[in-house]
This record gives sequence, structure tokens and C-alpha cells, in this order.
Amino acid sequence: MSRIWNQYAYAMLRAFNIQPPSRLAISVSGGVDSMALTKLTTDWAKPLNIELTALIVDHKLRSNSTEEANSVCEYIKSKFGISAEVLNLDMSLDSINSTRIEEIARQQRRNALQTACDRLNVNRILFGHHLNDQVELFIIRLLKNSSWIGLAGMSEVTAMNWQTTPFRKEPLKIVRPLLEVSKKDLIEVCESNSIKWWEDQSNQDTQLTQRNLIRRMYQSGQVPNGFTIEKIKKLMSYLAEQRELVESNAGMIMPMLTKTSRNAKLDSVSSESERLQKKKKNSDSRLESQSTSDKVPDLSSAPKSGTNGSSGKSNDRSNEISKVKVNTKSKRKGPLAKNNYKINTLLDTVEPTINLIPELRLLPDLILNEVLFRLIATTSPKSDDELFKEKSKVLPISEHIKKDEPIKQNVLGVEVEVDSESIKLTRENWRRGRPYQTRICEALPTWSRWELIDNRFWLRWKLKSAEVEPKKFSIRFVDEPKPILDLFEGSEALDLTKLNDVCTKHPFLLFESPDTLHTMNSSTVIGFPTLGITQNLDVEWRPKLYNFM
Repeated sequence: MSRIWNQYAYAMLRAFNIQPPSRLAISVSGGVDSMALTKLTTDWAKPLNIELTALIVDHKLRSNSTEEANSVCEYIKSKFGISAEVLNLDMSLDSINSTRIEEIARQQRRNALQTACDRLNVNRILFGHHLNDQVELFIIRLLKNSSWIGLAGMSEVTAMNWQTTPFRKEPLKIVRPLLEVSKKDLIEVCESNSIKWWEDQSNQDTQLTQRNLIRRMYQSGQVPNGFTIEKIKKLMSYLAEQRELVESNAGMIMPMLTKTSRNAKLDSVSSESERLQKKKKNSDSRLESQSTSDKVPDLSSAPKSGTNGSSGKSNDRSNEISKVKVNTKSKRKGPLAKNNYKINTLLDTVEPTINLIPELRLLPDLILNEVLFRLIATTSPKSDDELFKEKSKVLPISEHIKKDEPIKQNVLGVEVEVDSESIKLTRENWRRGRPYQTRICEALPTWSRWELIDNRFWLRWKLKSAEVEPKKFSIRFVDEPKPILDLFEGSEALDLTKLNDVCTKHPFLLFESPDTLHTMNSSTVIGFPTLGITQNLDVEWRPKLYNFM
């Protein structure tokens, strides 16, 4: 038992150093691994006064799953004296492709755990993955021709989702302190402490998942000598060390690229702002009779909050303003008569052009590939799982950078254009990629939850008046934005030729009702919030950002 405790305690020390959090969550299935984890964590957390919450997910895939989940919940409360709750999912074997059941269950389970941890204000959640799980994963990925990075297996500390959200300063982290502990040892923990556990009978069905078949092979000893647990553990440890080296070096390079890109952008914005301010000063005497709304907007300071404001580290980027042509003589009246347009954008964040610094070409191939992947991931509309499965697709780009050869290629839903001086990343036209399914949402007088749109933008919204009844609106993409832009006050002052292509890659919002279905006029059109072109609805947005470390 002391050996098992030492393995666990050293893993927790590596995860938290000497500053453990004030509260932790534990993902509990009721199996021997999660029950042993709960026992070890309770003993570890008690002298440190750490608040623990056990989260039990009921997938409802078995007829008795709800009864079992409630039993596990009550047992944990009474046995360990910590809080526990059941998270209910609504899955059905009849509606799920059996070949994807494990993948779908995993994603839904993680979404439920993420939501619960957000509610509980928890930044770290413990998972009971153990050494046998690592070996099974190695075999599964080997059969799928995974890269050596995939064969390194699960990390002790990783992000639940790599994206940082508007309501989190950092991603929710998963901690796996049992990766060096065998299942046999975990059974010993439970038996020596009279701890009950529940066996999921579906884990014995070798036809249900590939993992179940591999597990049965190891249980029966039907594996080649070269695939013993100890030999695979040694190989995975070496691969994990190399992966950590690649990722840490890529992490050091990323700030250099971001800083280069941002400074270049800010310089151009600053000079444009000075030019417009000088023009404004020279024309003030001719504009005194006009309303404030007809004056040239002050581009010297970006908004602190609002439609596309941001906070924290991303504030530097959210304060950037694109070049805007303004017609100060416009007398046009319309839905936005009080506003001359300032199109505040974060294109430098979501569709950046990065100066190709010489050091990039000198990087080892593996580190350059990781850097490029991280750059492309922020602009890509693909999900986290899709991104990591297709990570190797960045290889042709890195080869051209090494050879100083230009290339323009679609990678992970992003048009990547490389020349001798820069890397330009642009979201592919949505019709050339995947069709975007129109979403119908409801606007209330209070702010909505943050929602991730097109896997690139976080949006939330509320009606402008507290007296207005809830209203439905759609979120979609459009092919021809020009007729929509014409509905906005000040559109004749904008460079519509340039904006037309940009708008096709940004979500469009439109009020919908049975009487005005898909009807576009000045009262139904909301606009393109991620470009600052909105009316009739208060909208805030943030870009999707990643925290890979």
C-alpha cells in the first residue's frame, strides 16, 4: 500500500507543485479505478483542507444505469464524507452508431463534466486512468497507425478542452495521478480498505468496443512477449518525454510569433489613426453644423468593452482597429443614423498574418510542425478532436518553409499562404468547407450564456430593451453580404468590395418569425457581430483562443 501511495503522492506533487487548489472535482464511474482514486484523494486532501466533489455521469446506456449512478453517489457521501452529484445524459444505443459509441459517450461525458466544473468554480478534475488504460490506448493507436506523439499516450496533466472560454482564464485541467499504477494495485487499495465498487458489464462485451477486446486479451495472457505491460510502459515513458520536449519548445516560440504579428498590426493601425485624426482636425470647422454622428470616429482608442471587447491578455488584440473609409458628408438617415461606422475587428487574432522570422526555418521539424499546428488551430473551424486527429496535415507547409518556397494550401479548414516574409492564415469560404447548419436561438432582455459559433467565435447576446418579448433569431453564413450591408447606415462610406469577401467568413444574425421568415429589412437584420456591424441586438464576442500548455 505504501508503494501505491507514493506513486499517487508523487504524481499529485508533479501536478500541483506545492500549491494545490482549494477545491477539486473527481470523475467517478463507480469502477475500481475511480473508487480507489477517491480513497487516495480523500486521504491526501483532508489535511490540506481541500474541498472535494465527486461527479458521477449517468449515460443512460443501460437499463439500470440510473439506479447504479444514484447508489454510487450515496455510497461516496457516506463512505468518504465528501459531496457528490449525478450528471444525467440522454444517450440511446438505438440512435448511436455502435462503432462510434465510445467516442460519442466520451465527448458527451466531457461536456457534462466541463459544465459542472464551470458551475462549481473548479479548475482541476481528477480522472482514474491507470497503467492498464495506457497500454490499451497504445495498442488502439498502434492499430490506427498513429504518430509517435499519439503513441506516447495520455499525459498526467492536460486540458479538458484546449480552448480558453470567455468565462475562464485558463482551460479546465485533467489530472491523472494513477497512470503508473496498475489495475491490480487499485483492486488492492479497495479490498484492503473495504471499499465497494461496481462492475460495468458492458466492459466485458468484446464486440461492443475494440478496447474491450484488447482488455480481454491481456486478462487472458494472450499477448506477444514484446507487448507486455512493462515493455510498453517503458516505451511510452520515453515517447512522453520527447513529446514534452517538443511541446515546451513550441510554447517558447509562440509568444515571439504573436508579438511580431501584433506589433506590425498596431503600427499600421496607429499610423492610420494619426492620418484620420489629422484629417478630422483640418475639417472640424466645416463640420461644426453637423451632429456628432456625422463626424469622423476617433480611432486612437479602442473600446474597453462591448460588441467585440475583450479582457485579460487578449485585450491587446481586441483594441486593434482596421482601416476604415469614412464619408463625413453623408446625410443618409436609417437604422443606424446615430453611428458612423467604426469596424473594430480582431482579424489579427482569428485570421492573422505572421511575420516569418528567420528562427522559424532553423527549428527542428517536429517543433516547427507543432508551432504551425498551434497557429492554424486558432483559425480552424474544426473541433478539438478533429484537429488533433489530423495534426499531421501541417507537414507539407513546414517543408515549404524550410526550403523557403511559397505555398498556398488548405489545411484543417484554413487557407495557408506562405511566402518568403509571412504566413497568412484565412478561414476557407464556408461553402468550400463544411456547410454550416443554421442555428435558431432566443434573445431575452438578459445576457445569454456564451455560445461557441462555428468553433471560432464565442458570442452572447441580449435584447436592447427590457420591455421587449423574447425574440427568435438565426445564426448562419451568407454568400452575398452586399445587399445586407446596404441596410446599414453609413454603408456608402465603407469599402464594400473588400468587406464582401470578409463577411462571407463571419457569422450573420437575423431575427426570425413565422411572418418574417428569412426576410431581410432594417428591422430584422442584426448583422455581423464579429466585424462590429450590428443593430437591433446587443452582442458581445470573443475569439476562440487556445492554451496548449
